[in-house]
Amino acid sequence: MQFWKVTLTIFSLMTLALAPAVLAQTNPTNGTSDDLTGSQWLLVEMNGAMPVDGSEITLAFGDDARVSGSAGCNQYGGPYTSNDGNIAFGMLVSTRMACPGEGIMEQEAAYLAALESATTYAIDGDTLTIETEDGALVFEREAQLAGSQWLLVSLNDTPVVEGSEVTLAFGEDGRVSGSGGCNSFGGSYSADGDSIDFGMLVSTLMACMADDLMEQEAAYLAALESATTYTIDGDTLTIETEDGVLVFEREAQLAGSQWLLVSLDDTPVVEGSEVTLAFGDDARVSGSAGCNQYGGPYTSNDGNIAFGMLVSTQMACPGEGIMEQEAAYLAALETATTYAIDGDTLTIEHADGALVFERVTG
Repeated sequence: MQFWKVTLTIFSLMTLALAPAVLAQTNPTNGTSDDLTGSQWLLVEMNGAMPVDGSEITLAFGDDARVSGSAGCNQYGGPYTSNDGNIAFGMLVSTRMACPGEGIMEQEAAYLAALESATTYAIDGDTLTIETEDGALVFEREAQLAGSQWLLVSLNDTPVVEGSEVTLAFGEDGRVSGSGGCNSFGGSYSADGDSIDFGMLVSTLMACMADDLMEQEAAYLAALESATTYTIDGDTLTIETEDGVLVFEREAQLAGSQWLLVSLDDTPVVEGSEVTLAFGDDARVSGSAGCNQYGGPYTSNDGNIAFGMLVSTQMACPGEGIMEQEAAYLAALETATTYAIDGDTLTIEHADGALVFERVTG
């Protein structure tokens, strides 16, 4: 009897430890939903009309259940709540500048009033639509540097040295890091509008065997330090420098992504079941195995992936094949070896086959 008490106590503690990570994927935090948090948007249409020519209206959803942005002239901010496609903005406070330009101030007043009468929202890819009492606000997603990771494709119209990997990662703290193809580097950066500036970049000092690698690395770091402007077009980052241009392609990222299982070892998921996998920013995963919620740690590097001990709830669910699929899925994760992201498809190879997922957006 004492043994069972200890076992049940351990399981209860494991379940309690798992619950916050699992519930964060399904329940709102502070009344907000994860698909909005951290996103930034540019208004492209208000009640069927395009914004006044030359004006820029933005909307950014913070991690603190607050929004901020530019209403075309003044900066504004305030609280918001969202849940299951419903959204509401609290009292929005703005600066009080009077801006020149025909229609600018009228548009601003209409935009802020529209936000305060918002009712529902929907995200379709890179488009956010907020329905209001009198119409709709349509936004397109703003490209963000912070948190993005890139792989160099060409330097001044010259492809990177075959077999080399030159990277650039923008942190949330105003710092960059990456590999010059041989040495690792890091430093600070600032971006304003389309302007970009890198501070002094510090790198390790290993000597690589191939001369062309060292020459490419020196040219790359010098180019970054002379950067002037940047543009992001989908999955392509272009940085103009004093003497040329750097072109990057976006590196596929696991952190912050969410996925829905399509097939397990070439077998489609059981009809009516939903198996999910969410990669947190804290090196942990969570999701539904089709019946029970699960979670645990993971590590990934250069296409390799490993999951630590995955802890799950212990419900018994009805439905033919559900429990067998769940057991096979969790076992597959724990024997995972490599992964690849191709657009909106994630493939995880494991000891006996492969898991194929599709990206969950919105």
